[in-house]
Amino acid sequence: MALTPAARLRAKHFRSLAELQKELIGLANPINPSGNIGVPTFNGVSIAPIQEGEHRGETVNGGHDYPLYPEANPTLAALGEIYCAIEGGKRAFPMDDGRMALSAIFKLLPHGSRIIFAPSDFYPGDYGLIEELKFHSNITVDIVKDTRPETLRSAMRKNTHMIFCEVLTNPLLQISNLRNVTEFARENNLISVVDNTCTPFAIRPFDFGIDLVAHSLTKHLSGDGDSYGGVVLVSPTSPRADEFIGRLDHICCAHGYKMTPETAHKLITDAPRVMAETFQRYATAEKIALQLAAHPAVAKVLHPALPEHPQHDLFLQDLHACGGGLVTFILKGGPQAIDAFFRASEITQASSLGMAITVLYDFARQSKSIRAMSVEDRRKKLGYEPGMVRMAVGLEQPGTLKRQVSRGLAACPG
Repeated sequence: MALTPAARLRAKHFRSLAELQKELIGLANPINPSGNIGVPTFNGVSIAPIQEGEHRGETVNGGHDYPLYPEANPTLAALGEIYCAIEGGKRAFPMDDGRMALSAIFKLLPHGSRIIFAPSDFYPGDYGLIEELKFHSNITVDIVKDTRPETLRSAMRKNTHMIFCEVLTNPLLQISNLRNVTEFARENNLISVVDNTCTPFAIRPFDFGIDLVAHSLTKHLSGDGDSYGGVVLVSPTSPRADEFIGRLDHICCAHGYKMTPETAHKLITDAPRVMAETFQRYATAEKIALQLAAHPAVAKVLHPALPEHPQHDLFLQDLHACGGGLVTFILKGGPQAIDAFFRASEITQASSLGMAITVLYDFARQSKSIRAMSVEDRRKKLGYEPGMVRMAVGLEQPGTLKRQVSRGLAACPG
């Protein structure tokens, strides 16, 4: 079967990352002085004092000296190097949860600041964090629908200090224009922050001039759905890089924003295979999107690989045809059709993504993580239509998953 133009572009991008994959394998599998291969789990919680520039001799990476940060753990330092390699970062701060990572970033702001969130379809769980920001720090979040320059300008206030966006939103799969975000941030002296959870390896936001990048490690960069984690990365080219590193060091120490060595070790061992698995998800998601778009039981499919998607050009130009491992679709029969599809397809129902198994989620009825909105508000304000399903693609063979989808569609009423 001939590859689509998007599939050829994605395959070319994957081949271009061959040296990165080799680097990740090496970082996760160093030869230690003992001859043992792999990064050890260092469980010690106390670190002897060091002088600036001092080295401790042989380290966990076969003679490579890991930077000895305040209260550093060598296993976490090794994980940080892996994420810096993936994103091209200067320094990484692994911690125990994705929202903890965002919380650390927002603590960079002074009391009473404003943040622009764009587009409006950001991760639903962040609504709880927004409530906490307002309650504890009097920080106001201004939510705008997209990243067009005129839209961003409409939200600018004298106490706006940060702009935050997701590369690919969840669940409506809008793509942020990072060129617009960077230009707007520089013009207004804002800190630019990007969540790249849904599109690892597809794009490096630092290449566009973004200051800070965050990931929820519970998703694609874990790959198994069995690890909680988050990471903040600092751009090597940001004019405020050293300031951000110093402040984040202090914030993580003062608030206990860290990761356990055991979790770090698990994520290190996952790292060499995660890239190939992520590209497999991207390819399968496009195939499922095309299958759904051709079926009469489906009213609409949201996936940037489809030519009718409003940011299809950005999908090809900036994401190298890597549209994430999510497919959102709307069944014509509404909730009744969803129930029939779920039963007949026998695809697992769950709320996360980036796992080995494919999972389905009924956002309009089940998205209880949006504490600040009623179900009806979620439908009206965010466009969560009745009949809307989000599929988070796993690692099954595409043919197997397509057969399950076919059974589900055949069972839909009408």
